[in-house]
Amino acid sequence: MRESIHCELISEKNLLVHFGEQISEELLDVIQQAELCAAKVFGRQLKDLVASYTSLLIEFDPLQITPWQAQTSFLKAWDKHCRLMRSHGHVVSTDTALNCIEIPVYYHPSVAWDIEEVSQKKGLSWQQVARLHSQGQYRVYAMGFAPGFAFMGQIDPTLEMPRKSCPRTSVPAGSVAISDLQTAIYPSQSPGGWNIIGRSPCELFNPNNSPASLLKTADYVRFKAIDEQQFLALGGCLDD
Repeated sequence: MRESIHCELISEKNLLVHFGEQISEELLDVIQQAELCAAKVFGRQLKDLVASYTSLLIEFDPLQITPWQAQTSFLKAWDKHCRLMRSHGHVVSTDTALNCIEIPVYYHPSVAWDIEEVSQKKGLSWQQVARLHSQGQYRVYAMGFAPGFAFMGQIDPTLEMPRKSCPRTSVPAGSVAISDLQTAIYPSQSPGGWNIIGRSPCELFNPNNSPASLLKTADYVRFKAIDEQQFLALGGCLDD
């Protein structure tokens, strides 16, 4: 449990809590615990929680609680939570590992626009690239860029690739991509500069659903390789 945090008011309704500088699964679990703590402390005064790699943004209703009260209340609650965990000898843990989300992916050059380029640069076959990517278990470290866009990590270092020097103006929804040591799925058609190595038929974001996003921060994710017939049967679309 990380007790040393930096908590600052960045507006009349936003509290930003920093938990560290080094991205890790341990830190991700701490931030998830802080989300639960904040939700309990603020109750109806809470407007939103936005977790990132090393921080948590807490948005509260300034008409119900003053900024100073918000900061003080969270710090007291977090201190109490840490002392309770320490007294019981607990290390932060969650049950999310038991709820790993499996996402089907069609890995094939016909939809994986960059998989052959990645394979050439890494001295692998595109099938090996697909195998390495689908063998990993990933965590969602942050949500952003677009609704439902989940930043996941970390991929096998063998597949590490920089962002494309010239981003595309349009990337199809469902495109599975990698950049540096991260992987993600484009939830909707949008510009993008990541390396596309597959495509998923899954719907990542639908405002009519509850929750609207398939993935959330701290989720565990695995990718399951499927063939073209399965991809189409699940609602996937091939390029024209």
